[in-house]
Amino acid sequence: MPATNGKVAGNPTTVIGLYQIKKGKEDQAQEVIGRHWPTLSKHGLVTDTPARVYKGEWGKGHFFMEI
Repeated sequence: MPATNGKVAGNPTTVIGLYQIKKGKEDQAQEVIGRHWPTLSKHGLVTDTPARVYKGEWGKGHFFMEI
């Protein structure tokens, strides 16, 4: 969605990112996910509401869900 004057244009859409993480890589993944929202915001691709990030177990590892 193109930005207008640094703001999201049009009707915002909720997007869910689901990341399956290898065991032992949770801290590294959390760091990368923590940089994701600020990067999107810098380019005017998200609203002012910050992302919510959840962590859980999945199979033999973990997952992060970013909304």
